Amino acid sequence: MVASTTTKILGFVVMVVVADIVAIGIYYSLQPAPHSTPTSDDVLSPPSPSDSVLGVFSRAAVVSEGGPCAGFGRDILAQGGNAVDAVITTLLCDGVCVMQSNGVGGGFVMTIYNNSEGKAYSLIARETAPGLATQDMYVNHSEWSTIGPKAAGVPGVLKGYQVLHRKFGKLEWKTLFQPTIKLCQEGIPVNKRLAEHFIEEAGNIKNSETFLRVILNSTGGQLPKEGDKIKLPLLAQTLSVIANSDKRADELYNGSLTKQFVKDIQDAGGIITEQDMNNYTVQWEKPYTANLSDGSVVYSAALPGSGILVTFMLRVLDGFLQFAYSDLQRSQLIIEAFKHAYGRRSDLGDYHKMDPIFFEEVKKNLTDEAVILAVREKIKSNWTSNDVSYYGGHYVKDDHGTNNVVVVDQDGNAVSVTSTLNLLFGSKFVSTSTGIILNDQMDDFSTPGMKNAYNIAPSESNFIAPGKRPLSSMSPTIAVDSSGDVKLAVGAAGGSKITTQVTLVTIRNLWLGKNLKEAIDEPRFHHQLLPMNVTYEYGIIKEVVEGWHKIGHNTNRLSKSGFLAIVNGVARLGANLTANCDWRKPGSLAGL
Repeated sequence: MVASTTTKILGFVVMVVVADIVAIGIYYSLQPAPHSTPTSDDVLSPPSPSDSVLGVFSRAAVVSEGGPCAGFGRDILAQGGNAVDAVITTLLCDGVCVMQSNGVGGGFVMTIYNNSEGKAYSLIARETAPGLATQDMYVNHSEWSTIGPKAAGVPGVLKGYQVLHRKFGKLEWKTLFQPTIKLCQEGIPVNKRLAEHFIEEAGNIKNSETFLRVILNSTGGQLPKEGDKIKLPLLAQTLSVIANSDKRADELYNGSLTKQFVKDIQDAGGIITEQDMNNYTVQWEKPYTANLSDGSVVYSAALPGSGILVTFMLRVLDGFLQFAYSDLQRSQLIIEAFKHAYGRRSDLGDYHKMDPIFFEEVKKNLTDEAVILAVREKIKSNWTSNDVSYYGGHYVKDDHGTNNVVVVDQDGNAVSVTSTLNLLFGSKFVSTSTGIILNDQMDDFSTPGMKNAYNIAPSESNFIAPGKRPLSSMSPTIAVDSSGDVKLAVGAAGGSKITTQVTLVTIRNLWLGKNLKEAIDEPRFHHQLLPMNVTYEYGIIKEVVEGWHKIGHNTNRLSKSGFLAIVNGVARLGANLTANCDWRKPGSLAGL
């Protein structure tokens, strides 16, 4: 029965694509080229490979964004730790070395694959709206959602580490904290990217008395330059308390650190309470899955992460994309899948706070096999629509900066995790008793009555409610083969572009024969339905871009230094593991 169904589907796909190919020349001759952002030059051939390293390891691999951090994770593996131990250590390090994007005052979304069980898990440690939050609290004060303690959701990172370690960890809890505690005491190296972000946020930082007093204390309140070191003794002390206490992270949530931490926030006008901290919980969820035609299974993050969009796009394109005969046709099919996914994204949110009947309809619209086939039928290799209603959807706010870590260990376990403070340096507010930079995750919620630049109404599914988690594009993803062995673990940083870029790199690696570096290196493209254009990186060749125009797409090319998202990953190649940090934002990799 299964084989028969598969044959029918593939037969349908061949007929559709062949019909499209026949029609493509006729269609091109009838279509005017739509507006495209003027470009100063045209790319006639693909760019040369980047300088990024394709690490090759025989047993285990770690990829992160912070300078020494992947090495810390590798050292934990060498001590007999597993992927979970290594990812906690690496994330703690990234939380200070990449403090503009990540930290213990934020939240994360994680996908875990346990090889011995042959089972995947999704752990949601996303921030929650405080109990005093209301859906219209930012209507007349939009700046409150990005700057200062009113912007902060209840942080989830440390509670997430605690729950994760209790379920899967091998080494002692305190061991995982030691490298970062020492780093905070001795000084965090400021790399080029961190120095640039200090300059970019100079105005907001200089207006934050707590940031100057706590984070930049060792520099006398001066913005650090590349090569400088920042000492964070207060944060080191906080991490030491959590590392050495039997209560672990609960020292922050319901222990010795709680009262003063909350007082810091409330004294500055924030609304997080001790009850909010006491009541915070993380959620274990089933990841969304795509069972592919070659027997592989792809696992991606549960809501309010956006893994459901990654698996939707892969299922739509599976057995369909492989029949595309050119880069242009292949990219067109992928772009249409992007648009259909983003048309459905607007109904997503924290399903625990949604009407259950409505949520079941929303989920069905992204997971039901009949829907997948219907969407596939709507996708043409020679036609697109610039009418939003063709794809459906409302306006959903863009989310922002993130940080991704991937670990595959010597036992075949894998973890991909995306962690964030949201905007650069989160809310720019720092707890003066703990040294923790607070997130500005409340800005990821939608607000009633506030339409976007395209006059599109916001999505009710993502309105603020006490205890609710805002929608996120975070989509840490793991693919395993038919034997249950990890083929690819990948994730991205880049706000609303995360889902498309994770999907694109996954397609290139799993289906198009690209090694991991090639899959990440190559110029990428993105479409999120609104704005109604294909945004693409410098390096997409002229022939493809002109083909997009003839099909009917508007386009927007980024500058030579512009990029869509930072993708990091680990992939199996023969008997080895390969690891790559995206050249767009160099990070660190290490392995055994």
